[in-house]
Amino acid sequence: MELQIYIVMECLKHRFNQGKEGNVYFYRDSNGQEVDILVKEEGQLTAIEVKSSMTYHPDFAKSLKRLPEWTSTPIKRRAVVYGGDFENTAGDIWLLKYNHIEQSFN
Repeated sequence: MELQIYIVMECLKHRFNQGKEGNVYFYRDSNGQEVDILVKEEGQLTAIEVKSSMTYHPDFAKSLKRLPEWTSTPIKRRAVVYGGDFENTAGDIWLLKYNHIEQSFN
């Protein structure tokens, strides 16, 4: 849970340092489907799933892959941020180390 709080705070800090409003949200529907962080900017979403694991598992991106089914808002970027060291992309989903969260917004 601490990593999730840290990542949300880093998202907010990054936005405020750029003079932008927070616009950081959480998504959860009545079926329990959720995305940890949604940042809305210029009519588009950046979606971030946060995992504290040191080892990546493909299920981490499950909700990010389904997000287009849940919203009509265009999705600019999707990322899994986790505690491990490996970084990569899988299609249009980024895998980032937790201390590189700012790359989600560039």
